[in-house]
Amino acid sequence: MPVTDSANALLLFVILRRLECMFEPYRNRVMKLYNQYKDVVDRDDMDFKVRKVIGGEIDFYILSASTMGDLLSHGYLQGASGLEHYIDCFDTRTARQLKEFGAIEYASKLMYDDLYYFVVDSICYLELGDSIDAEDFEGIVIDLISSSSNHQYTSSELSRLMATLLLDDKKEGSQRLYDPTCGTGNLLRMAQSVSKSPLFASGQDMDPKMSSFNALLSKTTNQFNNRFAIGNALVADAFPNEYFDYIVADLPLRFMVTGFFALDRNIYPFGIPSNNDGTWLFIQHIIAKMNQRGRAVFTCLPTVFSEDHPYCSTVRSWMLDNDLIESIISLPTGALYPKTSAAICLCVLNKDKSSERKNKVQIINANAFVYGNKNRRFTLTDDFSNQIVNAYTEFEENEFCHIANNEEFTQYVFKIYQPERDENSNVIIVKGEKKIDSKKTIVVSVPNTEKDVIDYVKRNILNHLDKESWIDFSSVRKKCVIDIRAPFIKKPEILPLSVLKNDVEHLLNQLSNQIHTLSSFEEDSIPVTPQFGGPDTCLLGTVARFRRTRNQASIKANGNYPILTPNYLRGYISQPEEFTDEIEGETLVNEGDTLVLLDGDNAGEVFYGKKGYMSRTMAKVDLDTNLFNPEYFYYLIKSVEPELRNMAKGNAIKHLTISDLRSIQLSIPPMVQQISVVRHLNPRIKAFDELIPMLGGEARETMLNYRQALINEAINLE
Repeated sequence: MPVTDSANALLLFVILRRLECMFEPYRNRVMKLYNQYKDVVDRDDMDFKVRKVIGGEIDFYILSASTMGDLLSHGYLQGASGLEHYIDCFDTRTARQLKEFGAIEYASKLMYDDLYYFVVDSICYLELGDSIDAEDFEGIVIDLISSSSNHQYTSSELSRLMATLLLDDKKEGSQRLYDPTCGTGNLLRMAQSVSKSPLFASGQDMDPKMSSFNALLSKTTNQFNNRFAIGNALVADAFPNEYFDYIVADLPLRFMVTGFFALDRNIYPFGIPSNNDGTWLFIQHIIAKMNQRGRAVFTCLPTVFSEDHPYCSTVRSWMLDNDLIESIISLPTGALYPKTSAAICLCVLNKDKSSERKNKVQIINANAFVYGNKNRRFTLTDDFSNQIVNAYTEFEENEFCHIANNEEFTQYVFKIYQPERDENSNVIIVKGEKKIDSKKTIVVSVPNTEKDVIDYVKRNILNHLDKESWIDFSSVRKKCVIDIRAPFIKKPEILPLSVLKNDVEHLLNQLSNQIHTLSSFEEDSIPVTPQFGGPDTCLLGTVARFRRTRNQASIKANGNYPILTPNYLRGYISQPEEFTDEIEGETLVNEGDTLVLLDGDNAGEVFYGKKGYMSRTMAKVDLDTNLFNPEYFYYLIKSVEPELRNMAKGNAIKHLTISDLRSIQLSIPPMVQQISVVRHLNPRIKAFDELIPMLGGEARETMLNYRQALINEAINLE
């Protein structure tokens, strides 16, 4: 019998025994009443009389003198058919819920595996009545649920954190709580246990077993006012025209909505997402179900806030325009149950923000709270949760908390066209209009915080393009991206030459005559061209294009071109290990091209190219040679390598995106200044590149740091 089926079967019989123990104080009175009227009144009248005798203290009854123990000894009660007969003695609603949860199905499987009598015998005499309070019994149930991986179960630790962030102690009186993807209902029950005021819970789930389970568990804990319904909340809302004070949800990851056709535009104003990501429908559903002072907390993937998709951007913009997003909290990998490598976020929505939070979004980097051995799996402890709650309530800007204005996340995106020119550099005119050079079209993103967009574009972009370039105003669109990583990406500190000099000199004194060239360099200054008004600046994406390998290379023992691997480009091996012949459709890398490593532990590392073909983990940067000397460009990108490496993110494998590269801000000094820097750096860097592969350990690290500091000082010199 599968593990999950065994866990469900045990769960069923534990709940059955709990109900039986809770009913025991009323059994004699109910059976006396039943025997008196069973031949006189119908089932509905009997139901009324029995519930009157019980007095509303429990929400179910059993019209049988038999117990679970009799399932072992009474012939007519033995086996799955006997269990079905026993369940039919419960009130109609409870009997239906037990069957929907799979009671007969699990009993039959236990019989087939010869485990039925063993399980019943192990449970039927347990004391699960008044001696065990509701909270302790719930703990027993949670332990059984956690061993069954087929249920959407939110851990108690994460549930408690979400409930604490959700509830507002200032609200008085009874409140209404809702979960559109309630699963096992743990989020609802945890919120009820944490709340200082009464909470009436409503939940919906697509799995009929989960709806029945929640209803049964509510009976075992005497939570009579909880309501649970079956169905997909997106298309069959079980609580229409109802609005809630609190909404909590552990949203299903990557829920696809293929096949959805018609949605209520009052609830889903943007229709069906073109990328079929159901997360966005759930978010709109949550917002629609919040009352005028409603609050909500839900889990989601970080891509919900940063995915550059028109539908996603539109919904995010709508949420910010209505000032709904109060806080976004990024959690470390391992915070989500069941055990998964997915990193998740918590999003707090509020329709009634306090004055200090209005038109602001609080972003909390909870990864900053992880200490110790990062190779160990993360667990959500009380101390960790308390740090998150404190950061949320204190609402102060610091190294792990960023408070942003809503407009910071909005950009205006449009295209800039450049004309195609003939061999004489004249603009080609077709039908009275400039012919567009499609290879040079640039997509530009301008922050909403810029007061004069046109001036920004002229200063940072148009000044570096063909003077006949023009803006396509018809292409302007609003784009909203909430990059929750960006506020916490810091440029790693590169120690200045003055600090590193003593360490390097000590190392140089210990090395042999291979470093004679290095030690002979004088610390001469770099000629500086006067700057009037400061250097021009631009985004890397506006002055360069990026190429990646698409076709798989056919590796040969001795081809015409080497495959450029990191170790070969670093100089750690003198000869390439793999070769290939010409690859159709691929760009050949030439000596001096700038390459960036995108995947792996060293993602973000910048290489000086050699002739050959890139591996799939790299990108080639094609620059505008009108603006940059190629060698200077390599040093310029190398100077931001620490920033690139810090931007690389990932769980098992680090990854840097082309979008990350495009966002790097660069300065463009005059060409004379670029050439001066190249002449200063070239002999020194060449000597370092010959020396470093000969070193190892701390010596190599020291020399690499010195090499980086040398480049940074030359590039950043004003």
